[in-house]
Amino acid sequence: SKAVSDPAIDSVHLGNYEIQGLFCSNQDQAPHKYDQEGWERYMVNGVDYYYKTRLSYNDYGVWFAVITRFRHRRWEGQDKKWQRFPVSHYFTYSYDYTIRCGKRKTTSNLITSPTQITSDRGETLYSHIRSLTEFEFKTNHYWIEPGTSTTLLSELMIVYQ
Repeated sequence: SKAVSDPAIDSVHLGNYEIQGLFCSNQDQAPHKYDQEGWERYMVNGVDYYYKTRLSYNDYGVWFAVITRFRHRRWEGQDKKWQRFPVSHYFTYSYDYTIRCGKRKTTSNLITSPTQITSDRGETLYSHIRSLTEFEFKTNHYWIEPGTSTTLLSELMIVYQ
């Protein structure tokens, strides 16, 4: 009750319906942290690259979110370290979830526009004051291999039922 009366989270626009969701106890709550991570190293024309993707469900106290992240790096021999290397990147995602004390929701594949992005980009797929009871989130990250026209893919899925 301190959290919902704290003026610091006033901008969340808590309504009675959502406050009831915070205290609802007739369903199990998904774990506070649940994720899958994929990464791979690859070479193109003698240059070393790696990418890392993560799909995670996070509990931030009174706020819950499903976030997908993509990182892409290139080995810089002169500096002897991995450096950010932007690539043209986009992803598709689909999900099926049940909000705690709420109804089941399903969304079919959605595609973000291909854009030139930095390697640390994160996209929020679900964000709400009410936690989830169960979920199945799938993401496919696509990007063009540097210096070629080859499309690379990383598939991730997190499921809690």
